[in-house]
Amino acid sequence: NLRKMRSARPSPDPAFVLRGHDAIVHSLAFSRDGGLLAAADDDGMVRAWDMATRRPTFELQASPVAVLAVQALSENRLLTQGKDGWYKIWDVHSQVAGGHSDTDTVRG
Repeated sequence: NLRKMRSARPSPDPAFVLRGHDAIVHSLAFSRDGGLLAAADDDGMVRAWDMATRRPTFELQASPVAVLAVQALSENRLLTQGKDGWYKIWDVHSQVAGGHSDTDTVRG
């Protein structure tokens, strides 16, 4: 019985918690090597953490509306899909202070 299994074993505590988003997170994506975790939220922000140090590595305003999906394309490129219908490819290594990044955009 599944209900008995759930009540018999308490949930484990998380190994760690990554903080940074103020809005609902819609999507998470690990880089191919597992070294980076990117998260996209309802405020249009994408934030990433270095998984070795568990510290934030960058944030960018990917959309003026919610970002519904984020996907790692390579170690330095992310694909985002905004609620506004725009798909954007971000070169995260080119990001500079102030939240700017090189992007390619396509309206879907």
